[in-house]
Amino acid sequence: MTILDTDPGRARQTARVPLGFLSGVPGYAANFARMGFDAADISGLGDRLVDELVAWGDAYAIVARVHSHLAAGADHVVVSELGERPGEVARQLATLMPLRA
Repeated sequence: MTILDTDPGRARQTARVPLGFLSGVPGYAANFARMGFDAADISGLGDRLVDELVAWGDAYAIVARVHSHLAAGADHVVVSELGERPGEVARQLATLMPLRA
């Protein structure tokens, strides 16, 4: 998930809506625990959980997160946009990040 917003409080609040739903699904909660989050992180949707699961900030910060996944060995990265400007992340990423063959 991505949020094109540089305000930490607003970005995290936006992220907590879908994460709140996902954390209530047993399979997702178990996966979050396997990723190293404790019960308080998961139930409280702490900043660490939000920041590690959701790329937020300006387009450069989001591109950096996508690149970190690619550098770690991912061959696909799904960019799911949240927030009030649907399509804006995709438009900005298209100009900042060349397609890989």
